[in-house]
Amino acid sequence: MHKPYLLLLVLVIFISGCSSYRYVDISELSENPSSYVGQNIKTTGYLVKNEWMPSAVEFVVPKYTLNAYIKIGSGPQIRIPVSGKDLDKSVTAIYNGSAYKLVSNVYVNIYGRMRDMGNVQDTAQYILEINKIEELLVTR
Repeated sequence: MHKPYLLLLVLVIFISGCSSYRYVDISELSENPSSYVGQNIKTTGYLVKNEWMPSAVEFVVPKYTLNAYIKIGSGPQIRIPVSGKDLDKSVTAIYNGSAYKLVSNVYVNIYGRMRDMGNVQDTAQYILEINKIEELLVTR
């Protein structure tokens, strides 16, 4: 008599677990990216826009990175491919090829999926495809 309710409860728990995101620190993602391929990941950091590269190169080298520290250019980072999301409003710094320009103190939560690009030249093998971005701290 209670079996249909039990089955429904198990199904709800399974479905909710499939769409959840696991928090992983950027340093862990950058050190062991292959461990998270195909997984839904939540991480936090500072978004940097790379403006030095021509648009034709964006396919090979992602235009955005998520950095662990506000001291841009140091520490762990993850490549973020352009995926139609408006990321510019959440950018902390812009890199012009030789220097970083701080444009805000936006700290973000990024929800996405780790992807293995395979053995490719001139780009990161592992990237984080964004599903959702949340601004946590904004001072412009």
